[in-house]
Amino acid sequence: MFSIKAFLFGVIGDFFLQVINKNSTKGQDWGLDYYFEQHQPIEALAIAGVLTSATLFTHDIFFQRSLPTLFFTGMVWDIVFRNAMIMPSLKQYYAKLNWMESILWAGGPAMLMINM
Repeated sequence: MFSIKAFLFGVIGDFFLQVINKNSTKGQDWGLDYYFEQHQPIEALAIAGVLTSATLFTHDIFFQRSLPTLFFTGMVWDIVFRNAMIMPSLKQYYAKLNWMESILWAGGPAMLMINM
């Protein structure tokens, strides 16, 4: 089921990524500058919201909520996105971050959705 809380979690997280990317070199270190050039700010917020909600939705189909299973779901989605290159605008992101870093950036925030 669609979760408005998970959607808002993704929107807020993406908002902060946009601020960091625009106001520091950290975003360039992560390869997000190309992503944010390809997607308008509101579009990027919507993409993030839908993806976090979809992550929680797919998790809840297969698992009861727990930190390890939320991390696992985020990790699986990251691997799928990296290998299938579902979003070509993330190509620089995946080129700059190794497997472990991108898995941590997917699985870690997924665990924060434990009570949503």
